Amino acid sequence: MFTNGMRWKWRWSIYIYGGLTMKLLVDFIEDRITPGEFLNEFYNDAELQAILEEETDIPKYTRAASLAHYIYEANASDLGSVMDIKGVIRWYLDKKEIPYTYSDKTDRNFKIYLSALPRWLNTPPEHFTSILDNNALSDKEKKAQIKEQVERDFVCLKKPPQWIQDVDWPFRNGKPLVFVGQLDLDIEIFHDKGAVYVFLDRDTGEIETIKLFY
Repeated sequence: MFTNGMRWKWRWSIYIYGGLTMKLLVDFIEDRITPGEFLNEFYNDAELQAILEEETDIPKYTRAASLAHYIYEANASDLGSVMDIKGVIRWYLDKKEIPYTYSDKTDRNFKIYLSALPRWLNTPPEHFTSILDNNALSDKEKKAQIKEQVERDFVCLKKPPQWIQDVDWPFRNGKPLVFVGQLDLDIEIFHDKGAVYVFLDRDTGEIETIKLFY
């Protein structure tokens, strides 16, 4: 266990090591700032970018030229991407012996998001940001509210789609379209079997289709 004095010294070591640049990484890991805020500050922090561009010996699974390039590719609205970036930054902080207290908020939110969505729905977590970021809700309440929002927003006139491939549910003007139905394709002209998925924009009445093949 650390005393308050020890924690203060460890926190101060962050500033000694690299000024405010390292604090940005720690704040992100500790969920003191949102992923969007972190990326915005990172894009405008030439000093931090330069430091992390020199960090080229990063885990091979990243397939990036440097830690900076790996962060450049991050998507703040994708919880999976955020978790990946946090993992590599934790690796970097451990390597540099920079102290931090890891927050598992993103991990828990990602698990809630995955467990709440039905199998036929693939949509970015950002659609449920207001629920996932609500610290007043328990994990159980978040899951229940996401399920309610799915039922309200992702309407199927009959049965849900049976996707051949992973496809994001289509949106227009920030609103999910209504699923009308699907038509299986087994016609010689297409050479391959597949399906057409029909969606309706409830505001304009326009139809949108998605064609997928095996």
